[in-house]
Amino acid sequence: AVDAQLIRAGLARHENGQMVYLADAANCARFLACSRDQRRVENLSACLEEAAKAIDKDPIFSLPGKDIDLDFLDDWQYKAERTNSDYMRILWGRILKGELQQPGKYPRRILGILRNLTMEEAELFTKVARYAVDKLVVLNKDDFNNSLNLSSLLFDSGLFASFTEQTTCYKIHGNTLSIATFDCTIVLYFSKKLSGSYAVCSGYLLSKAGELILDFPDIEPINEHHLKKIFHIIKKNVPYLVKISAHPWKNCNLNQYYTDQILCEYEHSLHNA
Repeated sequence: AVDAQLIRAGLARHENGQMVYLADAANCARFLACSRDQRRVENLSACLEEAAKAIDKDPIFSLPGKDIDLDFLDDWQYKAERTNSDYMRILWGRILKGELQQPGKYPRRILGILRNLTMEEAELFTKVARYAVDKLVVLNKDDFNNSLNLSSLLFDSGLFASFTEQTTCYKIHGNTLSIATFDCTIVLYFSKKLSGSYAVCSGYLLSKAGELILDFPDIEPINEHHLKKIFHIIKKNVPYLVKISAHPWKNCNLNQYYTDQILCEYEHSLHNA
């Protein structure tokens, strides 16, 4: 890659199967340093542009009146300058937007985790992130491992609190239960009124770092296929489950959602079983 840059700059050429350098080592080094610095400026500018886009798309974005931590900003800039793919630039832009809106949201160690993720590994994470329900990735063991493609980095990244299946309990009083995901609310419908605490979701628990980076770009919008997988796992725990639906948020902090707007739904029947 270095020789290719020198050839394009007219500082070297191939001759009889060998590299011939047309400038001395000092001039070649100066050119490569300038090229590196220019690339870093371009990378940083691209990440800042993505942050601006994310801010423009958020109708409720506001600055809290609290300054962003300068050490965080230095770390962010260092890593953003070395981000060469469009996909990861979007991510770094969203990270900066989130930190501006809520200083201290992203611990600096998370930046290190993200910097070590390749684009392919980030895309693998988005596959399992779609099944995240209240901090738990609701997938069975085979689907979970297949989705991660047994990526050693993702298993060692600290994005998951445990790779042993966990179960979360909820208090249910009535025929329905609503649970927040990172971008919508899912509603569970039961065939009879329930009362008490039930083990509802089973899957793999995200770490705090994993929760915070659910803003990865390009996570697929929830659809019936996702709901079907979630449904059958929950039904093993709560046999009275007959239907599941997804709704857009009205207020995510209060888990308020639009009951009259359905993103998708899945209903158990003999045909769908």
